[in-house]
Amino acid sequence: MSIKHKKTRTIKTNKGITLIALVITIIVLLILAGVSIATLVGENGVIKKATTAREKTNIANVKEMAQTDILGCEAENRGSITGEQLQGILCKYFNGVPDTVEELEEALKNPEYSLKANDEYGGKSVEVKLSDIYDGELGDVMGPIAEKETSYVGYYADFQNDEGEEKPDGKPDGIIYADLAVGKKGNWHGNNFEYTTETEGLKTYTIGDEVESKEFGNLKKPVISAVPESEGKDRFYVMALEDVDDSNHYWYRDAWGKLNDIVETSANDFGKGKENTKNMIDNWNKNGGESSYGTQDSNDIWGIIQKDDITNKYNLKTWFVPSKSEWSAFGDMLYTDFNVNLGEQGNFGLKGCYWSSSQYDESYAYCAYFGRSDTSDGNVNGSGSLRLSATF
Repeated sequence: MSIKHKKTRTIKTNKGITLIALVITIIVLLILAGVSIATLVGENGVIKKATTAREKTNIANVKEMAQTDILGCEAENRGSITGEQLQGILCKYFNGVPDTVEELEEALKNPEYSLKANDEYGGKSVEVKLSDIYDGELGDVMGPIAEKETSYVGYYADFQNDEGEEKPDGKPDGIIYADLAVGKKGNWHGNNFEYTTETEGLKTYTIGDEVESKEFGNLKKPVISAVPESEGKDRFYVMALEDVDDSNHYWYRDAWGKLNDIVETSANDFGKGKENTKNMIDNWNKNGGESSYGTQDSNDIWGIIQKDDITNKYNLKTWFVPSKSEWSAFGDMLYTDFNVNLGEQGNFGLKGCYWSSSQYDESYAYCAYFGRSDTSDGNVNGSGSLRLSATF
């Protein structure tokens, strides 16, 4: 008997991904991709954070570099920085810096005024508020402090602006002919002068850049200025670089023979010019121009220096007609410091004869004669040029 074997049929099952599973997988992948993209480039993504961090670093770096330059400038300038200096530093690192100092001063008042970095320091994406870079006030350039042991006779002086206000503007207002911190005794071709040394309680001064004055022989010298808000006594005597005008004037035309009662008050000594000038202006103006010294003349020097166009430049609180000895000190400064001899004064804009504020007697006042290099008496109704002096 034979045994028959049953044939077993194997059914093959094709295993694969169903459509539903595929969709789910895609969705999951999309979600993961979205999360990854958001993590990378989203508002709070890695790339955004990296970019923000880089920008913050650039801001900090460029801000620090600008502030370092500013601090260095202030260190050299005794805590002060000018508008021009600040402009130069800001332009080194930023775009949008105001074109003028006036505009920069206005921008400093606006706490929201911003600057964008130059391409070298991050470009337009790096924006910094001006107030975060510098929030101080603009000042003046201050050079080295003038020493009390050194004479600055022959240097220029800067103590007022073009409107006559006591605000230095970088331009020379006169030439220093006496330095009280050093003192001096001397003469100008036999005409003596003397001023004693005073070292206590003087103002503090700085030495500025060299400048050239066409009014004074094209002489190139440094400029001395008082430190802003410096308190104390004036140290220097200064002669103006030019005459008050191109005309000749009487000392006091109608005062001939009538000045005997003020001989003592019209001192010849050094340092008396300001007092002499005040006394003579008071006398010239007395009784409406009819003083005991004679009637006012429109060409008397005491009226000339009170004219508006002259006082706008030469404020009589500061400027005065020099005394005899003050003119001698100025003449000695020319002769000793600059070797200006007889006949050469014209190169420095000086005429032949200048009135002093010192009286010789009841009919004569002293003049500085640059045509012969001395001081001597001149008739009060004669003519002479007029140049003013000041202290600062």
